[in-house]
Amino acid sequence: MQFTLSDLGTVATVAQQIDANPLSLAGRLTGLSGDEIQAGVPTWCWLTLGAVAGGVLLVVAKRRFS
Repeated sequence: MQFTLSDLGTVATVAQQIDANPLSLAGRLTGLSGDEIQAGVPTWCWLTLGAVAGGVLLVVAKRRFS
């Protein structure tokens, strides 16, 4: 599957329509409700989410380019 810059633009447009705040969007993608996002997400949760996402991207890139 090939991705182009126009595909990335489309994804960004859809993400902006869902939620303009990137942290709120990430919270929604992890299953948090609006009230939970308003209350705030602990820093450790964001760090864990980032580490997991980075690990997944690393594995996907390694498999794709190996």
